[in-house]
Amino acid sequence: MRPPRNGPGGLVRLGLTWAAILALSAQAAPPDWVRRAGQLPTPAGVGNAPAVVLLDETSTTVFPDGRNSIERHVVLRILNREGCKDALGSVDYLDKHDRIEDQDAWLVRNDRVVSPAGDRKWIDLTAAAPGAIFDEGRVQQIDYSDLAAPGDLFAFKTVVTGRMLFAQAIYNWDWNLPVVAERVSLHLPPAWTTVSTVRGLLAPAASISPDRSTYVWELDNQPYRAPEPWVDPSAEQEAELMVTMVPPGDSAAQTPAFQKWTDVVAYQDAMNAGQCDSDASLAAKASQLCAGCTDDLSRIRVLAYYVQKLRYVAINRNLHLGFGYRPRKATEVLAKGYGDCKDKANLLKAMLRQVGIQSYPAAAESWDDGGALVYPEWPSPYQFNHVILAIAVGAGTSLPSVVTTPNWGALLFFDPTNTATALGDLPWYLQGTNVLVLEKGCDRLIALPQLAVEENRRVERRATLALAANGLVTGECSILGQGQSGADWRRRIQEETLKELHYSLSESFGANLRGAVIQDLTPVDDPADGRCGIRLKLSAPQFVQPLSGGLAIVRLNILPNNLLPVFSAKERSTPLATHPLLLDDEVRLNLPAGYTVEELPNAEKIRTSFGSYEKKYEMAEGVVTCRRSLRIDRIVVPVAGYPEFRKFLADVARFDRSTVLLRQIPQPGS
Repeated sequence: MRPPRNGPGGLVRLGLTWAAILALSAQAAPPDWVRRAGQLPTPAGVGNAPAVVLLDETSTTVFPDGRNSIERHVVLRILNREGCKDALGSVDYLDKHDRIEDQDAWLVRNDRVVSPAGDRKWIDLTAAAPGAIFDEGRVQQIDYSDLAAPGDLFAFKTVVTGRMLFAQAIYNWDWNLPVVAERVSLHLPPAWTTVSTVRGLLAPAASISPDRSTYVWELDNQPYRAPEPWVDPSAEQEAELMVTMVPPGDSAAQTPAFQKWTDVVAYQDAMNAGQCDSDASLAAKASQLCAGCTDDLSRIRVLAYYVQKLRYVAINRNLHLGFGYRPRKATEVLAKGYGDCKDKANLLKAMLRQVGIQSYPAAAESWDDGGALVYPEWPSPYQFNHVILAIAVGAGTSLPSVVTTPNWGALLFFDPTNTATALGDLPWYLQGTNVLVLEKGCDRLIALPQLAVEENRRVERRATLALAANGLVTGECSILGQGQSGADWRRRIQEETLKELHYSLSESFGANLRGAVIQDLTPVDDPADGRCGIRLKLSAPQFVQPLSGGLAIVRLNILPNNLLPVFSAKERSTPLATHPLLLDDEVRLNLPAGYTVEELPNAEKIRTSFGSYEKKYEMAEGVVTCRRSLRIDRIVVPVAGYPEFRKFLADVARFDRSTVLLRQIPQPGS
């Protein structure tokens, strides 16, 4: 739903295989603006950055009739072989509605333009997201990565004209490279005004021309920050500029400009008018699915499950008219058996209405994390790229995704597009985000809950093993995830064959249980509580490691450890946002006649600000039981606390390697 953002964010890397490096020839000097940028020195402190952005300049000119022209100039210096991949130019446009007025690219070596033997052309590609079978969004790219070498300059220029859908724009400074100079300028017609919002730790400097027709935002000398895992979103330094352009009252532009959230709701309401329809087929289908349901929650569950399983297919036409925000008719989606996010939410709304349950579409940002991307200060449809459904439920409904609202009471938020997340749960990318309920009377964003680790990432693992006198171990194991951990398993079960699951699980168990053989692998999915996972049988020879004097050792940490994070770097430059996890493990080992426990490992317990760990062993009636719990809460670990976090993980790994010491007692007649 969101149009392509201006700036380097959203570039689609194009991997091209060339049969041979083409011959190079020296040409004329580059344009003056490229030459001037190329005279800038590489700043100190770029470290091992692959390239440096010397200039990124975007200039938008708005015309009185609501059209605009966007001109962009970019110059990069390649610093090493890895940076050659950044010699890529790109421009987004809307097919048949935008016009690319100008585009060119240059590779500069020793102040001279270098060209391939033959004309290097811009390649036109679709900008469609996965699942779209048609999309008017296009991207043109030109790739010089095969010709680039360290020390070269790569530059490109693009000019695109078109009509604005909304009198609004988003610009973001989000290069993952060091940047010397990056600026955005906006040129408005007479009597137009602006309202702007800037977010980010590195805010650009703003200036306005005396006649208030030109606005400039500049952010220079942006440092390089090497990629690190689990970066805290609130520590992201990238600046984001959100601008609303307000035409005068007598303007002929007729371009919507939103001043408050009720304006956005009114626009969406007009787009949705008449789309949530019904017919005999839809009514019959809803009635058929709900036959036998005794309460509203069970009706919601069966209808949600049905719509959730429909194929995701997007057909993005008439985007210049705002149809990227308009669902297809519910009856059409039901008849064809597919739809995109807004289509599926609209169909579910229509089916729920047939059984007397009220619901409302809600606009969301599907890649949000903790509400960091949707800003209450800037009312705009551009902040959203996804639609979910808010379903009215009774005040006593106790599900993690229920939110009590001032206008509509208890609402159960559900994403019909996500086929792996059960009703009552929230996908990880929606937890903590702000959404807009698209219903009259909604004048503010609603925060979705950030689910507790017990509801969100609990994994219960149980194994019961039997040890034979010859060292063979056999047994049964179950792994069941709750919330998003269950969704992870559900997604795997949907996407992988049993053979593929068998192979990957054999590898996972084999890492701790040498020679593990898995049999009778069975997926488990409980729609009532949302738990999902697998059950299996396993065996392994030589489970016992014999020692001298009739002693032997066994390790009961047979469960896969692939859920634990690994951080090899000793230092970090950015705070770390932990991924929540709650492991509840129990492994029981039945000993054969003639074996007894000589020594059990000590109980271990760790308590920290970001998590806890506990492991203990016990022996009773010939059964050794190991119980283990690991909890990592969702918190932000500051840079100074990173060594402690690594030590916590190292201690967990060390305690997991503990062994049980057994003694073999000679049997009579042996």
